[in-house]
Amino acid sequence: MQVNIVRTCGISVISLIMCPVLWSCRASTGHPIEETAGKRDNVESVQLISIDSTLPPMHSNSNLIISGDTLIIYDGQQRDRLFAAYDIASERYVGSFGKFGTGPGEMSYLGGLYADRGGNIFALNTGRMTLQGINMEKALSDSTCKAFDKVRLDNSDYMTLFVAPHYVNDTTVLCSLYGPGESGFSSRLGRFNPDSGAATFIDTVSSGDVGKCQIAVDINQNIIVSTGYTHDRIKIFDTDGNLKKTIYGSDYKEKHDGVSYYFSSPVIAGARLYVSYNGSDIRNDNSVYGKDIFVMDLDGKYIKTLHLEARVNDMTYHHGTNRLFIHTDGEPQFGYIQLDD
Repeated sequence: MQVNIVRTCGISVISLIMCPVLWSCRASTGHPIEETAGKRDNVESVQLISIDSTLPPMHSNSNLIISGDTLIIYDGQQRDRLFAAYDIASERYVGSFGKFGTGPGEMSYLGGLYADRGGNIFALNTGRMTLQGINMEKALSDSTCKAFDKVRLDNSDYMTLFVAPHYVNDTTVLCSLYGPGESGFSSRLGRFNPDSGAATFIDTVSSGDVGKCQIAVDINQNIIVSTGYTHDRIKIFDTDGNLKKTIYGSDYKEKHDGVSYYFSSPVIAGARLYVSYNGSDIRNDNSVYGKDIFVMDLDGKYIKTLHLEARVNDMTYHHGTNRLFIHTDGEPQFGYIQLDD
């Protein structure tokens, strides 16, 4: 129910001939590998398996994360409990928690959500620039359970906040760090320490060539994929921040035109990358989100497009069931795709 709301390419003829059919080589600008994507037109229509009937009324533009075998939905427009918990094994809603407000033990204006291994849900209170946490199990069993302040973000180097965080351990969270760029704010790959509040850039990309991006991380496969929100471009790094490959889409522009938006909500699921794609002019589409999900391998090669009837607001992946959980702006509002690869 919705309340509403390549291999660095040489210039020789031989190297051009050897480029794969779906990829074309691009002159190197110092990156180890640069490729240009070919056609992305292998489209397959899909329908979500809805979980709406099990959930309380939720607003659009919510966020999804996984904590163990629980899907957590953050609804920042709620004015009571901000988080709804859905047990994936039993396929049922198990309660809400996280009292809204600005007082002690309350939470508001949250971004940068992630879960640690102890069942704590953390989020950056963007109003106070403070990392807040709450234990999900305790909060679901005790309605008086309060959130706690973990640390204040150290923005002494002009980094203002982080997005798309991935928990590694209690002192390391990989994320996109937002800070001032050549034309407004931009984001780069970074490392945040939840104990000290310190954040540092770790990528090997110059500050003038970034735009806004979100990341997907798989520590076991030593990969970070950075997908361009404002640029039709994907970058693949190792987990130390070393750039391995840059892939340019057909609509790539050096400077953001202010009206075109591309990738959001990247997810690594085994040997595949799933990422929502728009690519339309928001003056015509009236939304930065798209109805397509690109499926790629972890080398960035396009496989197919999953097309939905509604726009994808957010996605997350549950490894145990091999399900891609999705929040849309239509019907169903919340559901999943059962992956088969």
